[in-house]
Amino acid sequence: LGLRISRGGGFWHLHGETDKGRAVEVVKSFYRATRGSIRTMGIGDSPQDLSMLEAVDVRIVIPGPPWAAHLLPLRELKHALLARRPGPEGWSQAVFEALESSA
Repeated sequence: LGLRISRGGGFWHLHGETDKGRAVEVVKSFYRATRGSIRTMGIGDSPQDLSMLEAVDVRIVIPGPPWAAHLLPLRELKHALLARRPGPEGWSQAVFEALESSA
């Protein structure tokens, strides 16, 4: 049927032949066509985010709880920043640090 299953942070997702990385590529092409050169940032915490993180310039991985062994592939993503804390606190801190370092 052309369906795929991917694992998110808390759920399994059933979807067609698309993923977050393809969505990022569409958005990037629109912004490049209308604004020129852009720099992209992605934040993820689950295997479902891997394609999105591979499609952006700045990759931030939000750590999960120690029992979340299924998140390990994200921690091994090349050139990714690992947030110091899980959840919203880690998200906020990592975004500010990434923005400061790219300024």
